[in-house]
Amino acid sequence: ISFMSKMVVDNRISPLLDQIGQLSQVDLNLLLKDDDGGLDMSKVEEHVGRRGVGSIFNNINDGKLHNASEYRRMIKLIQTVASEHSRPPVLFGLDSIHGANYVGGATVFPQALNLAATFNPKFSEKVGEVASRDTRAAGFSWIFAPLLGVGVEPRWSRIYETFGEDGLVVERMASAMIRGIQMEDTEGGTPARAAACAKHFIGYSQPRNGNDRAPSHITRRDLYEYFVPPWQHILNSVDRPWTVMEDYNQVDGVPTVANEELLTYLLRYRFQYTGMVVTDYSEIYNLEEWHHTASNKIDAIRQVYDKSDGIDMSMIPFDVDTFQTSIEILEQDGKISRERISKSA
Repeated sequence: ISFMSKMVVDNRISPLLDQIGQLSQVDLNLLLKDDDGGLDMSKVEEHVGRRGVGSIFNNINDGKLHNASEYRRMIKLIQTVASEHSRPPVLFGLDSIHGANYVGGATVFPQALNLAATFNPKFSEKVGEVASRDTRAAGFSWIFAPLLGVGVEPRWSRIYETFGEDGLVVERMASAMIRGIQMEDTEGGTPARAAACAKHFIGYSQPRNGNDRAPSHITRRDLYEYFVPPWQHILNSVDRPWTVMEDYNQVDGVPTVANEELLTYLLRYRFQYTGMVVTDYSEIYNLEEWHHTASNKIDAIRQVYDKSDGIDMSMIPFDVDTFQTSIEILEQDGKISRERISKSA
């Protein structure tokens, strides 16, 4: 008997399935047709209607730059399916890191490193405000920006996404951008505001050999003296981001996505952060496929949701069945508590 058939009785969705769905984030491209790239309504019915996926992210990966109207029409259809199945509204996320760079016709700005060279937080705030406006125009209300990493490794391929090597500059510029992103639209825009997603928690910007996703070898002193302060200030300020994204890497050999010290102790306890935390792309599955600390995907999911309460949502992004079935099995076996699932949902 399949996971779905066990959880659906007389067309009623069980509370557990509802909650597991809210932990699930999928790539928009999973819901598209293979031939023309249009929305495949049968896939939308399956993943949003029956499986209750809580979030969808990404741009359309067909080599074209689609405008706001195209995205908005697509998102409206998906939200209609969610409503018809009595689901909460789906949360749509996009990487608008220097303006709404994935939306055709949007205003694009210099990258964060160039913006930091102005030493003017007002510019950063305005970039966040305009990026929010143009991203929301496309129907996305969750923006995966800004990056709070301290740019101390010049060989790193994503160094341009940082606000540079000075922690104070990073804190001031990132805080201003968050304020701009989360500013309420007073001109009647719908949605009226967006949520910022500060990333990547923590130490991602110092890969040992400069290669993206390479492990970070950061001493405890360096971690707390250089990398922690921007996060600590921003997460305890009035301009705190409503969401946080963890990172791909390992800090001193421990993958961040399953790192109790960083996520539970530092983020949740020391910083008292109660907002939603999402993984980076396929990072839970990467415990098996990349970090090699899990024997299989179900073991990877157990590592993340068992002892630590750091992660809420998994950027899956395609294998939804494995993720949802695994959590249901782990809950039945007593390896993940129902309380843990409810807390993140």
